[in-house]
Amino acid sequence: MSISLTRVVKPAVEPVTLEALKKSLHITHSEQDDTLNGYLKAGRVAAEDYQRRSLITQQWQMVFDCYPVGEIALLRGAVQSVESVVVTDEEGNETTMDLSDFIILTDCSPARMLLKSSASWPSATLQEIGGIRISYTAGYGDPEDVPDDTKHAIIIFASFADDNRGVEDEFIPKSFYNLLESDRLFEGIEDE
Repeated sequence: MSISLTRVVKPAVEPVTLEALKKSLHITHSEQDDTLNGYLKAGRVAAEDYQRRSLITQQWQMVFDCYPVGEIALLRGAVQSVESVVVTDEEGNETTMDLSDFIILTDCSPARMLLKSSASWPSATLQEIGGIRISYTAGYGDPEDVPDDTKHAIIIFASFADDNRGVEDEFIPKSFYNLLESDRLFEGIEDE
């Protein structure tokens, strides 16, 4: 079964402010603001990729080529809510399923959903690829909801990037990964 995951709506803000980074770097001028904002974004993306999580509220869509069997792990949590499950048949007709037909657990990592035994998938033949689309909102919420260790890791990433401009093949400090490790998801399950 082929599954793809796409970020549909990016986060509106970064978890670490430019002011917090500049304070950490002891920078008082604004000549480097665009560059520093780029480092903060790169730090957030690196943290999200390493942890396999969403930090700030954003929209995701998982796409399946065939009907899922059993439990579905919703990747890139923390999942706040599931908005829709849309089934597209071979004629291109879309059916939006009733979310009450699913058991949806958003209070675990990763979030999980399962079609209830009292419900069933539509009987139509799915289009050849991308016949099932699950849309959901993920992320801790606003910047103040992001764990402090994660925000500190992003500052470390951005500080390192600022200190090593133009230097290729440099490695991100181990402290970046150490701060993120305790909240990292592995292979669709949380590492205990």
